[in-house]
Amino acid sequence: MPEGQTRGGSAESESEPGRPQCPEAVDPASDAREPEGERQGRGFVIALLSAFAVTGLFALSSYFWVNWGTPDERTLYSTVSLALAGALLGMLVQAAAPLDGRSTIALVLVLSAVFTSGGLGIAYWKNHQPVDVTDKITLDSGRVITKSNGEGFTISTPVPKADHKTLRLKLTGKSDTGNTGDCLFVSRWYVSGSKSGSNYKFNESAMVPIGQAYGTTVKLNAILVTDQGCKIKIGVGSGVIDS
Repeated sequence: MPEGQTRGGSAESESEPGRPQCPEAVDPASDAREPEGERQGRGFVIALLSAFAVTGLFALSSYFWVNWGTPDERTLYSTVSLALAGALLGMLVQAAAPLDGRSTIALVLVLSAVFTSGGLGIAYWKNHQPVDVTDKITLDSGRVITKSNGEGFTISTPVPKADHKTLRLKLTGKSDTGNTGDCLFVSRWYVSGSKSGSNYKFNESAMVPIGQAYGTTVKLNAILVTDQGCKIKIGVGSGVIDS
């Protein structure tokens, strides 16, 4: 058979309708690459979520568990943690809905700035909250003392590093004289170690100014004024440092 006819017949047979076509060859390597990419993407998202959770928990711990006397450290830890959390959130958004390079950078920067500003605001608010120092206040290096008319004593209290100016203090009083029932009623305690200072009743809250001192231990000189022959047992009822 002539060569031309052979080629023609072969061409017709290849294009003959109904003839089953051979499936295209599939590269097994390309089929394996797609699941591998998906697994890597999921792993990246999981890593971002884990890092976001860790930074968020670290920020919360800075607000609630950092020593009340170290607000500078609280502010530093919390704001840095929240700045990182904002950046991680931007990366998570980009992973969920891919953006172009400029949009991704802008999103990360904006979220970091917003989170940082929020962290600074929360830290400032937290650092200026009233601080309970009831268990830290001492009277002449103890918790309970007994004094007579005209005797002085020292009230010592730690003050946190934040800007606090007032001690809301309640001293408890109990007559320790026996049959003198009016002793507590007429008793007062004075700040500054003399009658010229502010005077306060026992078993009532008193607002005692502590000035601008902070980050140290403040010692207040006080004196008991009562009737002659009276003795008053003095204790610490409560103490709160306030702005």
